[in-house]
Amino acid sequence: MKKILTVIVGFIMIFSAFAFSGCGTNSTQLDPPLNVVETEYFTFKYNKSAGTYSVKATDAGLEQEKLTVPSKINGYKVTTVEDYCFLRNDKLKEVVLESGITVIGMAAFGSCSSLTSVTLPDSLIAVKKNAFSDCTSINRIVLPDNVRTLEEGCFNGCKSLSQINLPKQMLVIPANLLSGTAIESVTIPESVKKIGTGAFSGCTSLSEVKLNKNLEEISANAFTGCTSLTEILFPRNESLYIGDYAFSGSGLTKVYIPENVTLGTYTFMKLAWDESVINPGDPSSPGASACTAVYYESATGSRGVNVFGYTWNRPDLGFRIYVPQGSLEYYRSNNPGDESWLRCVVNSVNSVEGTFSVLEEYDVNEVFPDGFPVAE
Repeated sequence: MKKILTVIVGFIMIFSAFAFSGCGTNSTQLDPPLNVVETEYFTFKYNKSAGTYSVKATDAGLEQEKLTVPSKINGYKVTTVEDYCFLRNDKLKEVVLESGITVIGMAAFGSCSSLTSVTLPDSLIAVKKNAFSDCTSINRIVLPDNVRTLEEGCFNGCKSLSQINLPKQMLVIPANLLSGTAIESVTIPESVKKIGTGAFSGCTSLSEVKLNKNLEEISANAFTGCTSLTEILFPRNESLYIGDYAFSGSGLTKVYIPENVTLGTYTFMKLAWDESVINPGDPSSPGASACTAVYYESATGSRGVNVFGYTWNRPDLGFRIYVPQGSLEYYRSNNPGDESWLRCVVNSVNSVEGTFSVLEEYDVNEVFPDGFPVAE
């Protein structure tokens, strides 16, 4: 009888452990770990090589408006929110990731159109491609400083997102990271060397950008269409490349180009462009630029190819490109196939065959007695 009772008790203990694993995140470690554990709202998969679990939502979990994603199951760590975990879920409004989670997978919360609140743990290290893309209702994200990797398009299309911080350990701002968002200001961390393609493109509310002194590259289309961005200062360092169309269609009213900068093609095309303004010289081609001045620091600086293409003004708006004294011939002479100033014109009734000289020499020290404007 005693033996039978012992067997029954043992059976009950084993059964209880399995039953509990299906409905909670108990702290009693099962040995060996189960390959798959399912609770009401989550399914956990064990990664033998890492000794941890990943998590995804069950059908019942996808019906919830508020969820807390646990960082432990059966005494084992849960470190990864799986790819596509909540993709296109229109029910989820609030989510909290518990401390211990380190990775948010690809498109894990992509197109969660009702999501308004996300709480991220200090343990978070990586946010994968398109993790929160097109979360159109979220307006604020706080990223922990421990985050080292943000992948392409993490917050792309989050049209209500107006506030976000960039982690201090980032080395690269990836392509399309915040494109099409409502962010108003951004400070690029000191660790960042590169701003990726289209990173802030279409951010029409972005009015303040603080670049760091260590920046080496601003890639193509990085700030295209940032119509509220009227001023930006570039760092003076060993070398900074500003790529094709990087600031095309932006709102820059003045541009300062330090001697270390290399320009791409159409880098500053159509600055502060206003298509409602009729071009008196060519009514079929409307548009005037609110940009009034471009300043080069170096007498032999990078001219780019069509770098200010289609940035035109009426004479009364006074658009000019200022180059250091004695350098006019250098900036006038084109390399083979280089049309640097061909479309950088003032199209008006006073222009000659559609072009007007915009180049003018200036004394750098006289205009900038406190030093040429650069990002500190």
